[in-house]
Amino acid sequence: MDLLKTILVSVSLLLLVFYGCVQKGEVVGNDSDAHGCKGSAGYTWCEEKQKCLRSWEEKCESPLIVGNDSDEHGCKASAGYSWCDVKQKCIRPWEENCTSENLVGNDTDDHGCIPSAGYSWCEEKQKCLRSWEENCTEAVIVGNDSDAHGCKASAGYSWCDLKSKCVRQWEEPCEGVLTLDEAREIARNSSSCMIQSDINEEFVYNNITKTWWLGMMAYKPGCDPACVVDETKRTASLNWRCTGGMPTYTIKTMDAMGGLILTDGRGRSLYLFSDDSINVSTCSGQCSQSFPPFVAPSTIVAPDTISGSIGILQRADSNIQVTYNGMPLYYYAADVAFGDVKGDGANQGKWSLARP
Repeated sequence: MDLLKTILVSVSLLLLVFYGCVQKGEVVGNDSDAHGCKGSAGYTWCEEKQKCLRSWEEKCESPLIVGNDSDEHGCKASAGYSWCDVKQKCIRPWEENCTSENLVGNDTDDHGCIPSAGYSWCEEKQKCLRSWEENCTEAVIVGNDSDAHGCKASAGYSWCDLKSKCVRQWEEPCEGVLTLDEAREIARNSSSCMIQSDINEEFVYNNITKTWWLGMMAYKPGCDPACVVDETKRTASLNWRCTGGMPTYTIKTMDAMGGLILTDGRGRSLYLFSDDSINVSTCSGQCSQSFPPFVAPSTIVAPDTISGSIGILQRADSNIQVTYNGMPLYYYAADVAFGDVKGDGANQGKWSLARP
């Protein structure tokens, strides 16, 4: 009897518990969220896919649709494409390298030469060439390269101004055995030449006689004196080189430096020294080396157009110097050509051209 009562009580309790659960529990499908997803059924909202889903059935990830992911250049990464700035297009690296292609004929330089074909510009020949086909040097044909004097450099000739001809240095030195400086030294140590006056800057080398002809400051009517230095004998002698005719004038005028100046009979410019005074020369020693005195010939002839007075004075070395209005006249040693006026304004303006 007790066992039966126990069974009845247990069944009653179970019925009460079941009834209570049914009354208070949620009904499946009756718990939708703001998006309408039913949590009791396992659904949640997926923002990326914009729908309700159950994670064990479908992942909440945006599917990558091939062709739907173009970048700013229009390249589709899902298809393997990326932008190549060098080629300015979308490429797939396993199909095409992102490097500039050097197509033959498509790389012309500023001169129109195509480096990819091996061409480069040759400035000397003014054209495009390939070095293995043609050298970029101007071919010199022997005998076809004469200079202004007719000397053929390809044959080894060059112009020698001293000898006034084309020479080859290994056959004939331009200055000969005796140099110009050596010739001048021999001349200055020669009593034959220096008894008259010093040499000037004029010179000529005679290749036939092997002699140096050095111009002299000495004056003689109708003559053009020179100190002749023999290259073989190393001796010097005076040669007046007289033509036999008398010059018209010992002193004359020439138009230069904006007016008339005084010159000797051959046209060499004459100068005055501001430190001198009437009939007194203060230029001697080193000074007279740069400005040699205009030594008087035996006869002085001047044109009537020279209004001032022509005279002479005796220098300390006993030479007779020509004067103009009493002021001593000089040459300038650096005036190597007739008509040169290089001494004008020398020594801070103490030297000036003599003017009539």
